[in-house]
Amino acid sequence: MEGIIKRELKNTAHQLEESSLLFTFSDAWNIRSFDDHRYYRWLSGLGFRGVDFVGIYQNKLVLIEVKNYRRREGMSRADAFQAVRNAPAAFALKMVEKVEDSLRIVRAVNSSYQRRWWFPLFLRLPDGLKRWYPQSYFWHTASKLAANPANCVFVLWLDADSDTIKVEKEIIETLMNNLTDKTHQITLAGQKNNPFATDVRVQDIWED
Repeated sequence: MEGIIKRELKNTAHQLEESSLLFTFSDAWNIRSFDDHRYYRWLSGLGFRGVDFVGIYQNKLVLIEVKNYRRREGMSRADAFQAVRNAPAAFALKMVEKVEDSLRIVRAVNSSYQRRWWFPLFLRLPDGLKRWYPQSYFWHTASKLAANPANCVFVLWLDADSDTIKVEKEIIETLMNNLTDKTHQITLAGQKNNPFATDVRVQDIWED
């Protein structure tokens, strides 16, 4: 199992990039990018679409979807956020699907670890020793949290050049109406409103 430990330790990271934004998470987070997991890449080929980041923070499972509509190099000068402004409820329903798929993916990835020969030995370890197996510990803990909506938080990180306030209420209401049995809390965040400012730093990584 020593080789497994070394291989999984290499995957531990606190900086994640998405949509030309660099997210730096403090040590208070245990965070992963779905795209980096080979099992997720297989599931995405079957039509599953997860959120961008899945993390454990303050004993909660936090699902983070990043939508950055700010204009950057290579993008049209047209307001990319206009499509959301035209149909905010439809946009929110797509986010609902991502949350639902993400919770399924968390359980599926954990199941893939459960099938490994050493997993029963891992379960017998005290929590302190389980942490020596970062990937197994993360997905096992995430799956347990996912089983109880009271432990689940969805964060929609939304940035745009134009004002988003007029559609935020409809987006939040649509999310709440459709995720009541999946999450305990729904947060709309962005660079102008970062509720995790003490533990998450976000910076642009593009040149206009």
